[in-house]
Amino acid sequence: MTEFERNLLNRLIQDKVITEDIAIVAEQMQIEKGGRIDTNLLDIRAVDENTVLRYLEATSKMKVVPLEKVENISKDIIALLPARLAIRYRLIPFSIEHNSISLIISDPTDISLLEEISFLLGLDVKPYIAPDLWIEHLLCKHYKIEPNKRYEDLFESIRNNRFEVKAAESIKKDAQKTTPSQTSEQSISKEVEKKVEIAQPSKGQESISQQLPIREIDTEITKPYTYSREEALEDIKGIKNRDAIMFFALKYAYQYFDFCAILIFQKDKIRGFNFLGPDRDIEEDFKTLELTVSDEMVFKLVKDTGAHFLGTMPLSGNNEIFIKRLKRPFPPNVLVVPISIAGKTIGVFYADNGESLVRGEDVPHILTFFHIVSSQLQELIRFLKFNKPPYEVKFISKADRKSPENTDSAKIIETVTNRQEVASVSNISIPSNTEANNMEFAQPKLPEREPQPSPIQTKDSEANALSEDIVNELSQYVEPTQTETVASPVEVKKEEPPTEQKREELAQKEEEYRINLLLDTLEQSPNAINSPAYDELISIKDRALPYIAKRFPGKLKIDLLMQTSSDISDVEEHSNLIQLIVGIGNEAIPHIAPLTKHSNHTIRFYAVFIFSKLRFQEAIPYLLDAIFDTSPKISLVAIEVLNRYRGFQKFSIVLSRLRSELTSSDVEKARIAALSLGQFKDTESIPQLIKLLSSKSEGVRDAALSALRDICKEDLGYDSKAWQKWWQRYQKIPRVLWMIDGLNHKDENIRYLSIEELKEITGEFFGYFYDAPKKERERSVDRWKEWWKSEGEKRFKEPNK
Repeated sequence: MTEFERNLLNRLIQDKVITEDIAIVAEQMQIEKGGRIDTNLLDIRAVDENTVLRYLEATSKMKVVPLEKVENISKDIIALLPARLAIRYRLIPFSIEHNSISLIISDPTDISLLEEISFLLGLDVKPYIAPDLWIEHLLCKHYKIEPNKRYEDLFESIRNNRFEVKAAESIKKDAQKTTPSQTSEQSISKEVEKKVEIAQPSKGQESISQQLPIREIDTEITKPYTYSREEALEDIKGIKNRDAIMFFALKYAYQYFDFCAILIFQKDKIRGFNFLGPDRDIEEDFKTLELTVSDEMVFKLVKDTGAHFLGTMPLSGNNEIFIKRLKRPFPPNVLVVPISIAGKTIGVFYADNGESLVRGEDVPHILTFFHIVSSQLQELIRFLKFNKPPYEVKFISKADRKSPENTDSAKIIETVTNRQEVASVSNISIPSNTEANNMEFAQPKLPEREPQPSPIQTKDSEANALSEDIVNELSQYVEPTQTETVASPVEVKKEEPPTEQKREELAQKEEEYRINLLLDTLEQSPNAINSPAYDELISIKDRALPYIAKRFPGKLKIDLLMQTSSDISDVEEHSNLIQLIVGIGNEAIPHIAPLTKHSNHTIRFYAVFIFSKLRFQEAIPYLLDAIFDTSPKISLVAIEVLNRYRGFQKFSIVLSRLRSELTSSDVEKARIAALSLGQFKDTESIPQLIKLLSSKSEGVRDAALSALRDICKEDLGYDSKAWQKWWQRYQKIPRVLWMIDGLNHKDENIRYLSIEELKEITGEFFGYFYDAPKKERERSVDRWKEWWKSEGEKRFKEPNK
């Protein structure tokens, strides 16, 4: 019986829901038939289901998820957790939100299980509780296990309202009818035998441990030592074990620092995982280290931003407690590097040099190295989901080599009655689960002291055992690759030294990580120009631009798609990445301009909009194509942006293309072309626009009239003859006079369009308000006419430009 089950029983007894006699009957049935204690209480009819639900929540301090919510779970979510793990540990995943997975668990006290599942899936775990009866039902439904008749009958009786709670005396009488062959001792014996059977090789398959050879890892380290990057990466990439990857990473990094450690995030806390340093006395403190990641901690900054930290650790709050727990002098600066899996920071690498500074030149290669470590951890998770490890990892020191091999036969850790070891009835040799935790290694030799042994640090032995247990469960997804028991270490064949091509690939990956790290820092900054990454990215813009284009438009601060085209704010305000691209200038065009044809709506939008600041002729053909984008919003922004290019020489190709599209058989293209020419005030298209007033398409007719109003500052409706007469009269008159005449138009909209363009192209105003009383408007118009005679006519000589 687990601690949780015992607490549940005690609470029911204390609240006088059941008596101690009834509890004994339930325990006896559990020994005889198995199942969690709440199922046995239901089976003997001691409580009803509602009572079980209330007391499960009260005892576990977790919520019960409603049954109807988990009856229909997505197959994709179910597939996240391998069936053998779900069945063995009685787990039901049912929901994913952001970076967390909601999970029904059977034993709320098994925290180490939750930690391992979180590591395996790369997600935070939100645990929920449910009756054991429900869990069995859901396992049958979603993981297709064979139904248990006892559970099935009990579940159906409750669902069909055929369940009645019995009186205590009636329950005890039923229990007394049990035959002598079903006594407690015999039941325990049978349960032990049942557990032993589980440990035996399944039919046609040998023991997992028997299949796995042992790979020994030497933990003897004495400073100074040489452990090249190539050696470290070869070891890391060639091992399928989390603790070993972490150890090799620390072994490489320890050459450059006086102290280094790996710590793991657990929700809002950070815990010690492994360390290398000169002082073994901190072993116990580090092993039990658990601190809340408060706002002032540098670990929170690294976790939230995903970027490294190199600087002085604030001497406050949990930062100070952390250093004191390490029993080290407060360092002048520290290095903290994120360890991430699938974009989520799961831990950090911490390093300091005691009272000396961490050197800046040591940082870049450590950053790229731990990027590879993160990648290997992610690969390990993927591997362990569907494969077995090729060997069992065993940490050893020189002292271990002198010790005789442990040849104890298999041990079974769990029974229903308790968690003590049970004698084996097998001759299969299975290494102890906690063996790695008990191994010691010698610490680096410093000038003032001799090397000292220090154990490999992990969260605790139970977590290590669970980790191996999960690996064992996962290993059964594939056929065994080796069937003989290996008593001696397996020689792992080393790869050939890296070729020049591999070195180049590694260098490219390192640069990719460095640039992405700089971009992460830039995007997290409140202002791009003030970010320390801005100048560095500008200095390496040629190499950085391909990675910038992949992220475009970056982390958005403003949703431009929610704004109207007349309300557009400066493009730099929308993201730090856009601000960086504007700073880079025309060299960004070959990388950004092709994005105007991207399949993603938002990327196309910003690829067009950014050229409102990057005004270069090379962008004109891309913007011209964007005018005919299927998205009206993008089309309007392209017109708005191109309107700012009217003074460029290449703008003539825009007008030529648009005029040709006026006669297109594609009415939508003709409509957009007409609207665009109106925005660009193209007087040469006026005769074509007049013809379109007779188009069969209403949309084309409306667009043509709108364009004529914009260009001519007149409104003669759809009367093409009236427009032709107007054109014959005004085509040789300077267009500025068309606008001055428009100031007296009866239509308020025409007056508004006229004064706005006049102000834009002349810089004059003369107190004209389009909605002022008529006499005031007339006085202002007189001043405009005087300006034309004295100054305007000289400035605007060409009749219709």
